[in-house]
Amino acid sequence: MVNMNVNFRHRKMRRPLPGPKSQVRRVALQLLASCQESGGQLREALQHQDFAELAPADRALAYEISGGSLRTRNTLAWMLKPFLQRDPPTRLGQILHLSAYQLVFLDRIPVHAVIHEGTALAREEGGEKGASFVHAVLQNLNKRLGKDRDWLRPGWVSPRALELKGWEFPRDLTVRLAFAYSHPEWLVDRWLKQWGRPQAESWLSAGNQRLHHGVRVNPLRSAKEAVKAQFRERPGSLLDLGEPHFFLWKGRGYPGEFPAFRDGSCSFQDLVQYRVGLLMSPGTGERVLDYCAGLGSKTTHLAELLGNSGRVDAWDIASDRLNLLEASRVRLGLSNITRLPAAPTPAQEQATEDL
Repeated sequence: MVNMNVNFRHRKMRRPLPGPKSQVRRVALQLLASCQESGGQLREALQHQDFAELAPADRALAYEISGGSLRTRNTLAWMLKPFLQRDPPTRLGQILHLSAYQLVFLDRIPVHAVIHEGTALAREEGGEKGASFVHAVLQNLNKRLGKDRDWLRPGWVSPRALELKGWEFPRDLTVRLAFAYSHPEWLVDRWLKQWGRPQAESWLSAGNQRLHHGVRVNPLRSAKEAVKAQFRERPGSLLDLGEPHFFLWKGRGYPGEFPAFRDGSCSFQDLVQYRVGLLMSPGTGERVLDYCAGLGSKTTHLAELLGNSGRVDAWDIASDRLNLLEASRVRLGLSNITRLPAAPTPAQEQATEDL
């Protein structure tokens, strides 16, 4: 399966590779491992100290390759399968996914840099044997992809195009679409049966698009137009839906770098979550219980809607998530949020029954 004598190909680099490359990919590996091994969200993993210490351009790259590897993990697993005689150790498998994502879906990083950095990470995790293994697999993958990769499209790959390149796939439509769009087979099967192939493929494709970031303006810190003006200075597109303190922004990079986010003028939240707060529409001075607070997007929105008056009680079964909520509370300048202990008191249990 693994041929140690394959020569890698080079692609033209459009822009310089950011910063200390090894550290960027080391942090990306930490993010990916944190999500896969603990079942957490990428947003939680981004709180890692090593991520915070990276330069802005390096944070954007670590965010892109870790998030992209998670988003396309099924596709990457299929593409790596021909070069693996057995499942690799967990950490080496994660390194292969990070590197394969860059080879398949990113076109501004030279091939030799991807293979070199992947091999270096593998050496740290698995010694020379691990380094040789990862190097050989990436060489083989790169050779089969070929020099001309215009047939690759962001977010998905065509099974037919890969078959022409030497990959073999089952003829079953569900399996092929699950591979192409990196969605679970059970979901693909359900959509095919309920809605037919055209509609199912439309939804699968939409699921892989780089979405707009929902930007919720904090009226206690800034005005909507002032925050929009900051975002217009960034490469990307802005869409105002007419919501009172909300708009959409689409662009590359790690949104947490934006000054408006760091100074508490805004938060990132999807439109559905934002509208939940509007539907509740709590009145000034009221008390609200958020019984599944999680990372606190809706909790902090409710606190803002209360005008920093009243009280929002936040509880979650995963109490460590409330630590991230606390960081958001401080950043947004909110003083009306109270974190409840992980184990609910009898009064809290009674309140839940009364809801």
